[in-house]
Amino acid sequence: MGVAYVNLALQELNAFSSANEQYSEAEFLRQFNIQPVYRQTLPRCLEKLVNHGQLQEENGIFTGFQPFAPDFLNALLEEVRIKWADAPEWVELVKCCGENFAAILTGKVEPRELLYTGSTFDTLQALYKDAPESRYFGAIMQISMREIVKSLSPSIHLRVLEIGAGTGSTSSYIFPELPPGQTTYTYTDIGPTFLEQAQQKFSAYPFIQYRQLDIGQSPIEQGYKNHSFDVIIANNVLHAAPNLEKTLQNVSSLLAPQGIFLLLEPTTPSTLNFDIVFSFMDPFEPDKLRSRYPFLTAEQWNNALRINGFVEIATVPEKKVLEDQVLIAQYSKSTTSTTCLAFTETLTQKKDESQSISLHPHSDLNQTYTPPRNDAEQVIADIWQKFLGIERIGVDDDFFELGGDSLVAILLMSQLRDAFQVNLAPHHLIEAPTIIQLASLIEEMRISPQQKSSSILVEIQHGNSSKFPLFCIHPAGGNVLRSLARCFSSEQPVYGIQAPETFDAQKEYSDLADRAAHYIDAVRTVQPKGPYLFAGMSYGGNMAYEMAVQLKKQGEEIALVAMFDSYPPGSYEHQSEDDTSFLISFLMLGEILFGSNLQIQNVSKDEIQRLEINEQWDYVLNRVNSLIPDMKREDIVQLFKTWRTHHAELKHQILQFYPDPVIFFQAIEPLPSKLGSMLNMKVEKEFVADGWREFSPELIHIKTPGNHFTLIEEPNVSVLAGNLKAAIKKYFLSKSA
Repeated sequence: MGVAYVNLALQELNAFSSANEQYSEAEFLRQFNIQPVYRQTLPRCLEKLVNHGQLQEENGIFTGFQPFAPDFLNALLEEVRIKWADAPEWVELVKCCGENFAAILTGKVEPRELLYTGSTFDTLQALYKDAPESRYFGAIMQISMREIVKSLSPSIHLRVLEIGAGTGSTSSYIFPELPPGQTTYTYTDIGPTFLEQAQQKFSAYPFIQYRQLDIGQSPIEQGYKNHSFDVIIANNVLHAAPNLEKTLQNVSSLLAPQGIFLLLEPTTPSTLNFDIVFSFMDPFEPDKLRSRYPFLTAEQWNNALRINGFVEIATVPEKKVLEDQVLIAQYSKSTTSTTCLAFTETLTQKKDESQSISLHPHSDLNQTYTPPRNDAEQVIADIWQKFLGIERIGVDDDFFELGGDSLVAILLMSQLRDAFQVNLAPHHLIEAPTIIQLASLIEEMRISPQQKSSSILVEIQHGNSSKFPLFCIHPAGGNVLRSLARCFSSEQPVYGIQAPETFDAQKEYSDLADRAAHYIDAVRTVQPKGPYLFAGMSYGGNMAYEMAVQLKKQGEEIALVAMFDSYPPGSYEHQSEDDTSFLISFLMLGEILFGSNLQIQNVSKDEIQRLEINEQWDYVLNRVNSLIPDMKREDIVQLFKTWRTHHAELKHQILQFYPDPVIFFQAIEPLPSKLGSMLNMKVEKEFVADGWREFSPELIHIKTPGNHFTLIEEPNVSVLAGNLKAAIKKYFLSKSA
C-alpha cells in the first residue's frame, strides 16, 4: 500500500514523464523542490519502488518508472481494508497521508496539520488506543509496571518519567497500576500542545507532573536532575531523535542505577508506511547505529543499550512476529558515590526535597559558584535572583544559561537603570551576560557614558572573521533576536539588529524603506561589501526583504534572505488604525508572552474608547492587575509606541520585486485568533504565502513547528535552525555562508 502511494506521488509530481528521463537522488530532490526535511525519506521511497520493480536504478541513477493503472489503487485499498479489518485506523491514516504525499514532499501540505487536526487526529488517537497491536503492547507495559510496583515497600517514593507521552496511549495503561500516595509521574512531551490536552484527560490522577522535554538535548539544561528517576518509559519516540547515540546517553543520565527502562520501538528497519504517515520526522544524523533507516533491529537495540550501561535486557515478544517489540532493560552503570540507587528514595526524602526545590528550572548548573565580591555585584545578583527565581547566583553565571530571555531582560534592566543611574538597555545583557561583566560595563558607563553609547548592531557571536556574518533583525518591539544564534556553530559570526527606539526614544523614520537604509549603513560598518546574509522574525523578515531589495539595486550580492513567520503588507491592509485596538492587542500580547491569565478578552473596547489615552492605560492596567509589576510605566509606554510604529510601517510597506530565492519559514500553529481579530489582520496561511510569492517568484516555503511566538523558543528554534542550515546548504551552496 505504501509503495502504491509513492508511485502515485511520482505521477502527481510528473516525474519520469518521458522514457529517457533519469535522475540521481540529489537531482530528483532539486528538480521537484522536495523540502529539506524529507531528504532522507524520499531516497528510501525510491529504493522501495526499485525493490518492487516499479523503478530501475543503476550506479545511483534512477530511470524506467512504471506507473500503475488508474484503477489499481482503489482495488488495492479494498483488498487492504479486508486484510486489516481489525485495524482500520492505520489503513485510513496511510490513505490520508498517501493521497497527500506529493504535496507533503513539496511543502504544500504540512503533515502535522494533516495528522493532528480534525477527524484525522481522532483516527490517530483511536489507533493508539484501540488497535490490536496498541492494546497488546499496552498490556505488556501495564504488566511490567504492575510487577515493579509489587516489589516496592510502601515507604518508597516511585519516580517515573515518560518520554514523548503524546496522546497518553501508554500512560492510560500505566496509571491504574500506580499507588497514588507514593508515586510521582513526570509526563513529558517536546511541546505544550499534548501536555495541555493530557492535563484535562488525566485530571483524576493527582500524582502527575506535566513538563516539556526534548530528549535529544541535554536534560540538565532543561532543568532535570541526573539519575533522578526509577523507571523511564519511551513508546515509539526514540527513533525520531536526530542523534540516537546522544539521545541514549541522555536517557541513561536520567535513570538511577538499577533503574528500569521500558522501551517500545519498531524493529523492522524499513517501514515505508511509517515514512508516509510520519513523514515530518526530522532527518537523523548517520552514525554507528543508523545509516539509511531510522529504525534498529532488536539486536541493534540490545547492543546500543549495553554500550550505554544497560544490562539484563529482555525483548518481548522474543521472536519477531510484529513490527514492534518491547525492550526491558536495567541500568547499572556506576555513578558517583552520592547517587542513590533506584527504588530507594523514601517518601520522607521526597518531602524534604520538595521543600528545597528552586523556583527556576535552569538553576541546576555545573558552574562553580563564585559569590559577589563588592556592592555593585551584590546589587546585580539580588535583582537577578528576584527575576530569575534562583536563590544563589554566582558572578560567573550566564544570564541566558540561567533561563533569562529578552522579556526578563526588559524588566531586569529597568530595575538596574534605577539602581545605578545609567542608561542600560536589554542588549547590554548580550554584550555582558554575567554579573562580573555587567558590573564592569556599568562602571565604564558611569565613568564615561559617551564612550558606551548604544548602537543598533549588537555582536551576539564573534565567530570566525573569514566567514560572512549573519544579521538577525528584530521583530516588532525592537529587541535583539538572540535565540537563533545559539543554534549555529561557534564559527559563524552573528550580529543582532535592534531598533534604535529601544535606547533612543526620539529616533524616527518616514517609513520602513527609510529605516532599512539606516540599517544598511550600520551593517556596512562591519561588512562593507556582500555577499550579505539576512534573517528576521516577523517584522524583521519584512525588513530583511527590504534591505535585500535595496542592496540588490546597488549591485550588491545577497547570499541569504530568511523570513520567520513574516506577514506581507496585504495582511495589514485593513489593520485597525485606532490606538485603543492596539492598546488592547498589546496587552493581549503581554498575556501570551508572560503567560498570565489576564482575561483580556473581557475588556470592553467601546468602554475604553470613551476615555482619554492616559485613562485608557489606567483602566486596562487596573483590569490586568499585575501584568508587569516591576516594569515602569514609561518603559511600558515606550515599548507600546515602538511596537505600534513598527505595525504602521508594515501596513504601508511597498513591496518590490525580488528575483532571487527567499526562504519563508511559516509557523505551523496559527496566530492566536483573538489577537489577529482585534487588529483586523488577514493571517490565513495560504493568503500569507501567496502574498510573498506575488513579489518573490523564487520563494522557498518551509513550514516549521510552533506558533508566531514560540517558533523561536526551544525546542522549536532548534528545528528552525536545522531547517535554515539545511536550506542554506541546498539553495546557497555557491555562497560563502
